[in-house]
Amino acid sequence: MVVQQKLYTPDDLWKLSHQPGEAKRLELVKGEIREMTPTGALHGVVTMEVGRLIANYVRSHDLGYVTGAETGFILRDDPYTVRAPDVGMIVNARITFPIPEKYFPLAPDLAVEVVSPGDTAQDIREKVIQFLQAGTRLVW
Repeated sequence: MVVQQKLYTPDDLWKLSHQPGEAKRLELVKGEIREMTPTGALHGVVTMEVGRLIANYVRSHDLGYVTGAETGFILRDDPYTVRAPDVGMIVNARITFPIPEKYFPLAPDLAVEVVSPGDTAQDIREKVIQFLQAGTRLVW
């Protein structure tokens, strides 16, 4: 007998990651929930500095919007994938208003992933491929 594993949706992910008293960072990869461990201090400092530099440039040239590490982007459906790059950027022409309360239903134009010591090359490669296949123009 074959038992089919439940494939989660972005709505399931939202509910799981926003339960009262829960502070988990989760991503959805091909319908499977993945818990993200808290990052280290150096990772957080590097992420914030890169994000600040990108945001300052984007704002001064009115290019679009920059997102932080907790912002989810729906990269695929059937099964769903929702990823949250450390820094994301979406150009003005692709932003729809109002900005969604939940996840962006599109890939960012730029996705930045700050590599941590615990990240494997395979993990990073998987993220890069998923972003590019979803339409992200540039992954750092």
